[in-house]
Amino acid sequence: MSFPARFFKGAAATGNLDSIAAGGSVGGTVYPTNEIAVDTLSCEFTVKADTNTLTISAHWQVSHDNSTWVDIKPSNGAAYVALVTGTGMAGTPVTVTLQGPSGALGWEYVRPAVKVGVTTGTTNDTYSMQVCYRKFNGFG
Repeated sequence: MSFPARFFKGAAATGNLDSIAAGGSVGGTVYPTNEIAVDTLSCEFTVKADTNTLTISAHWQVSHDNSTWVDIKPSNGAAYVALVTGTGMAGTPVTVTLQGPSGALGWEYVRPAVKVGVTTGTTNDTYSMQVCYRKFNGFG
């Protein structure tokens, strides 16, 4: 016997990258991994970069204590790919969905994050992160 799938769509974590220096990250909403079904975690990222040369990339972070966060990369160790680069003018938001890494379920908590590159962000550089997954039901 199995139960109907229970899909979950979290509230979007939104904000701007004001004063976030190159190399810095902003974490989204935290989710306990014990309720996430295997291979169903994803996040819709919408980012906009207005600051000239600023890059914004999306990635995942994990934690055992919901306090100390570690970036989790794909198994091939690939570098984070910039979703958008600012040109110094009003940019167009870019939206992508990024699958959560399977290794994240070996940790107690997971969250999406955006990373700033090249220069410091301003209030015009924005992000939105909305997580979706199917809830683990304990039955096959």
